Amino acid sequence: ACFNGGYEGQAAHMESAGLDPKINKWALVFDFNDEAKTGKNWSLLKPAEVNTTPWFPLGECEVTVPVTGLDEAKAAQAAAA
Repeated sequence: ACFNGGYEGQAAHMESAGLDPKINKWALVFDFNDEAKTGKNWSLLKPAEVNTTPWFPLGECEVTVPVTGLDEAKAAQAAAA
């Protein structure tokens, strides 16, 4: 599932690394152990299996990475194929 959480300073860290938090490719898994790219080594979680509680290991802060749903993930996966 999409990362749901963050930490103070995450936006600055992503910017300095050249990453745009709005471009979220969490569902585009590159499986190094599946040379044929069958997709058998992993799957997307069903909505009921997703923990929707944000994770803030260093305390509450602004969420930098927008949470995207399964439909957006599937669309991103199809576009990348």
